[in-house]
Amino acid sequence: MYVRNKSGKLVYIKKERYSNNRDFYIDLWRIKYGMKIAKQNDINNLIDYVNGEKNFV
Repeated sequence: MYVRNKSGKLVYIKKERYSNNRDFYIDLWRIKYGMKIAKQNDINNLIDYVNGEKNFV
């Protein structure tokens, strides 16, 4: 998958190298927005937001 990092450059991410969605989204947000997300509480809120279950993070 190709995404743009926070500098605007294209970066290739191999989704197969992640064992679960949680690790994938943590790395994706680090690449795209430069944000480090905690593995415990924030990631569940983030996944709910991405899935459309919440209106804000």
